[in-house]
Formats: sequence, C-alpha cells, structure tokens
Amino acid sequence: MTPPSTTSWTASSATTDPCPKPPTMSDPQERTQDVCEIRSNFHVDTKVNLTPAAYPRPRVSRDIEQFVQGLDLNVDDLLDRPTLKVNTVPDDQPLASYYISSSHNTYLLCRQLIGRASAAAYTHVLERGGRCVEIDVWPSNKGLVVTHGHTFSQAIPLDSVLSAIAEAVGPEDWPVFISLECHVPLAGQEELASMIKEKIGDKLVLGRNEDLGDNAATPKDFFGKILLMVEYFMPPSLLGEEVEEESSSSSSSSSDSEGASSIWPGRRKRKEPKPRISDSLAQLGFYCRSMKPKKGWFTENLVDPAHILINISESGLGALLPAALTDLVKHSNNYLRRVFPHGMRITSSNLNPITAAWSNGSQVAAMNWQVYDRGLELNEAMFVGSDGWVPKPAALGEPVTRKVRMKVDVKGVSAIPLLNRKGGTVDMYVRAYLFTTTNAGEKKWRSTNVKLKDVPEEGGDLSLEGDGESFEWEFEDIGLSFIRFNVWEAVFGRDNKLTVFCGKIEHIRNEISSDPAHNGWRFVRMLAEDHGGTYTGCTLLARFHFTDV
Repeated sequence: MTPPSTTSWTASSATTDPCPKPPTMSDPQERTQDVCEIRSNFHVDTKVNLTPAAYPRPRVSRDIEQFVQGLDLNVDDLLDRPTLKVNTVPDDQPLASYYISSSHNTYLLCRQLIGRASAAAYTHVLERGGRCVEIDVWPSNKGLVVTHGHTFSQAIPLDSVLSAIAEAVGPEDWPVFISLECHVPLAGQEELASMIKEKIGDKLVLGRNEDLGDNAATPKDFFGKILLMVEYFMPPSLLGEEVEEESSSSSSSSSDSEGASSIWPGRRKRKEPKPRISDSLAQLGFYCRSMKPKKGWFTENLVDPAHILINISESGLGALLPAALTDLVKHSNNYLRRVFPHGMRITSSNLNPITAAWSNGSQVAAMNWQVYDRGLELNEAMFVGSDGWVPKPAALGEPVTRKVRMKVDVKGVSAIPLLNRKGGTVDMYVRAYLFTTTNAGEKKWRSTNVKLKDVPEEGGDLSLEGDGESFEWEFEDIGLSFIRFNVWEAVFGRDNKLTVFCGKIEHIRNEISSDPAHNGWRFVRMLAEDHGGTYTGCTLLARFHFTDV
C-alpha cells in the first residue's frame, strides 16, 4: 500500500466541514450525565422474562387469579417462573460461527438526518450487550469528529467516543468490534490512527496474534479486547488494471453496486489509482479487513489477505436472494459479514434481522438501537441473556428435516397500560405473530375483542371467555423462529398498539420443557410499545405446548 503523504495535516486544516452543528464538549462529567439520561430514556427490559424475580411483583387481575387457582396452580409460584431459558454459549468456535449483536450509527439518539448525538450512546449500547458499534469519522474545524456527514445531525469529538468505548469494555467481556467509516483524507489518517491507539490503549488488537493461525481465532482469544474494522482495498497491482476512487462509506448508502463487473471495489473505468487507507490505519484492522463486494463475491475464496469481512447493505444482499442463499450461507462459514440498513431508512427504522442477515449466515446485523421497533425486538429476543454473541444454528444451510407444532392458549392480560386516561370502556384484543426464516409475520392470530374498563393508575384487565382462546401453528424450525404478542386498543381509524413481547421460540421451549409442573402455563411480561420497551407490570397468561412433527 502506498504510504501517506508527508505533507503536514491536521483535522482542523480541512477546507470543508460536514457538520452544520458544533460538536459537544468532551467533558467526562457531561458524558456521565448523558449516560444517566440515556439509560432512563432508552433502556429496554427484555430480561424481565428471563429473570422476573429481579423486577417488581406485577398486579394480576381477579379473573386471572381465579383461573390459575382453578388449574390447581399457585399464582405466586407461577409468577416466579421465567418465560425464557437461554443456552450456554461456547467461546471456542471460529469467529464466523456466531451472530454478533450490533449497533448502526451508534452515536445517534434520533433519526438519521437531524438531531442529537452523544458519546454516552456507546456506553449505553455496550452495557446492553452490543458487541459491534459504528464510528463515522470526519475532519472538521473542531478536530476529528463523529457524525453522520452532510446532514443536520450533531457532531461529537472522536476522542470522547473512543474513551467511552474503552471504558465500557472490561477484561472479561466478550470481544467488541468497532466498524470504522473513515472520511478523513489520507494525509490525516496518521493522526486518526494515533488517536485510536492512544485512547483505546492495550485493549486494542494491534496486528496479527502470532500464537493464532489465520483460521483459528475464537472469541476467547480476544476477551477484553477491541477489534477495529478498517476498509480494505485490493492494491491496483493485484487487480491488473487501474481503479477509480469511491467512497468508503459503510453506513446508510444505497449505492453498493453489487452488480458491477468485479468482486473488487471500483473496477469501472481507468483512472490514476489513489490510495484510500494509510498503512498505519490499515494495520489496526488486521482481523477485520472490511470490503464492499462486487458481482460474484460470494463464490470467491478470499484467502489473500486473510480475515476479509464483507460489508454490504440490506438492499445489496437482498438482491442476491433467494437465488444465492446456499452460496451465501456457505461463504459465511469462513468470512464475517456485516449488513447495514438501506439508505432510505431516514427515520432510523430497522431491517428484519432474520431475513436480511441471520438466515443467510450474516453474523452482524447493524441495528438502530434508538428505535424500539419490530427489528430491534427480534434482535433483543435473539441476544437476551447472552454476552452479545450467540452461535449460529447447526442446521443453517442444511435441508430442513424437522417441523414444530406449537399450540398456544391465551387466557387474558392484566394491568394493560391504556391510553384512555379519562376512564370509561374500551375495546381490547391480543394478536400473535410468527417470524421464521421463511415467514416474516404473515402467520398471525387475533383474539376476539373484549370490552373492559380503564382503571386510572391501574390499567385495564382483559379476560377471554371460558378457558381462553387458542391457536396452533406448524412451521419449519432451525433455531431462528420467534413469536411476538401485542395487545391492541381498538379505536376508530387506527388501533393503538400498547404492549409487546417478542421471544425466541427455542428459549420458550427450553423453559417449558424444564418445568413440567406448571403444564406449560406462564405469565408473559409485556413491554410498553410507546415507551421503548420498558416493563410496566403488564402480564399475559398463556400456555405453550410443543410437538416435533
């Protein structure tokens, strides 16, 4: 790789500033205050269904209480039982054998194009188990900053972001990746590389670990460490023709050009080659050489150099499906792959990680953690109770030989946080959705409407008649199946979605099979949809029964 120019350069010497708003101060006290605020506004209580005893005791309606007692079960005992039971995660498999909980544009606290950003967002994501965060680095007249360039999003100093990441990674933590999107000119990358090494210190993985073979790296080899994803470009001399310079952007871009004429970036027309990444920066990304692919990449054996990571948009990858599914899964057995949201998701909505990433073997599905929507609910359900790494299903890519029949009985819901705060009667109903590798919520069930009284400060109670209502689904399951419950308020025009539960079916089945005494019945804790996944005391009483078909 061509060495960087020796011309003197600093971040503040840049002639253009992509940041319409000045960066916030790099003040540790201010960051601490931001962390507390973000914890309050963005925390998600997914773990309540894994460790219910750690949360306040919920109120159960009288109808539900009597129904449980009629089953010869104890209400308090049933309330103590979790709905989920997760598996132990081995730490000695190749890096490509795991799914990794990931954040997209981690610094943002709102939408993509305008709004606030904070270094404390990195602390929050890492505390919640995120193991891959993103940094978009730009030069500005305030120094090197992190921002969503050419938008009205706020900019924050790079040094505060790096410090926040380093401080959040403990010596026993599973490895953390930083996806680096570098918009700093070549001459300024020496300063960038020096700052990264200085702020992260000995937690940063620098180059090759001589004790490891190129295909032998596992998570346990990098506990307490931070690995940098640095964009990699094949040297022009190896391409056999000159290349055209193009953006190294890895965030919301819709111009991946996966249909171009080569697997290597930029082979469109002849132009004097220009290096894009300096040697000093490239050396920091030895185990994560991030490449934007071109046509045919998923059938290539990318062994020289080692540790290629494919960085591709959801639209670019989606264009290859379903035709290339088998090849994509096979390719992911040897190479990491990061999938980031399409550029048109300007409201920071999330992709469906099952269909966009996990089912085709992609390990890193970059999610917008500031938006609690269906995509993030699925991500939370996948990684709940883990350290941000979970193994891929053994059956991924294999012919499906097993189907599961799941029967669910729903009796009712207690303490629903209603929107009608004036009291009175409202119509409510429950919905359930199935998400699998081949089903994106099309299989669904809806209960009958129930009129109930809104009790201010206590919420509403919904009880279905008799023994409740049931539904039964039969589906192919390779370990990537999820169920989602919602409680809805029926109103004129558009119904209000009030509470949600999203769980991995494997986790539910683990728990039910470990406790035959309660005959499959569980109090499912429901999270508030309009308060970003917080637990408000709402519970849904349901019975789960599973049969292998």
